[in-house]
Amino acid sequence: MDLEQTNDRTNTRMSTLPVPEVLRPYVNGLLAMDCRFDVPAWHRGCPCDSFMLTLLDESPLVCRDGSPVGEARAVVCGVRRQGVDFDSEGEGSALVALLTPLGFVTVLGGAHDPQAGERYALERLMTHRQEHRLRGHAMAGTDRLQRLHRFAGWLETRVRDGKVHDERALRTGRAAQALAKDHEAGLDSIAGRIGLTRRQLERDFRRYLGVSPAHYVRNVRLQGALAALGDGQSPAFVASDWGFSDQSHMTRAMNEAVGSTPSALARSLRHPTHRRLRDALGGRTVLLPRIRPAMPARTSPMRPGRPGVHVE
Repeated sequence: MDLEQTNDRTNTRMSTLPVPEVLRPYVNGLLAMDCRFDVPAWHRGCPCDSFMLTLLDESPLVCRDGSPVGEARAVVCGVRRQGVDFDSEGEGSALVALLTPLGFVTVLGGAHDPQAGERYALERLMTHRQEHRLRGHAMAGTDRLQRLHRFAGWLETRVRDGKVHDERALRTGRAAQALAKDHEAGLDSIAGRIGLTRRQLERDFRRYLGVSPAHYVRNVRLQGALAALGDGQSPAFVASDWGFSDQSHMTRAMNEAVGSTPSALARSLRHPTHRRLRDALGGRTVLLPRIRPAMPARTSPMRPGRPGVHVE
């Protein structure tokens, strides 16, 4: 599927690839972008239940959120606790894989780095040579779709030849998958299924995934609620269906997480282009449309007329 967003100062073309069956336990979505930003473009990343692996080519395209990734061209974003504001500028190509928790520990080989924060260079998890070879291989494709196929092929190789010997890491990834499928399941129940106590599972979530089980479930519910609002369901029904005590509770939770109300989000998320992109990314909302960033004065010019990477 191809999508495009263009105005006189920005042009973003995107392609998605259906996740191959062998990768479905490990990958929620695959996305390729060719971007041009003649002026800085502002957008907000949404808290998600997936890990985001992003590869950039050697072009001057940059994407900043205040994290100390420097000039890294391969970046991992963990399970965020809140929405975060980015600014992008320059021109170039990017590849994105949304990894499930099981995909994170399998493809990238182990534990979250507690010193790295929520967004960090891929070199923290593999050698510089491995990272350079990955980008060179994936970006050698002649167009977005070919680059996606090459990226997916690398992911399949990592899954097939994965060298994760820490069974507890794999169990933690599977426990997170179970919570994503059944957000109403109690943590004691999930822990019991894999032979751990609740306390052990809470510790392992923080060690391997960098987030508590409770916060992971909050992100699952947030993503489910955003998808349901985008599909046109009423806020009251969505709140009840996704584990909020009432509609007011959901409104407070969304305001805290992403800085907007369910009704305001629903109006943009119902747009057909947003729905197609969400469907292609396993039901996840990765970028929030038209959210005013709560940034310092230097980085707050998301005024009417400023371009963004939003697909509308």
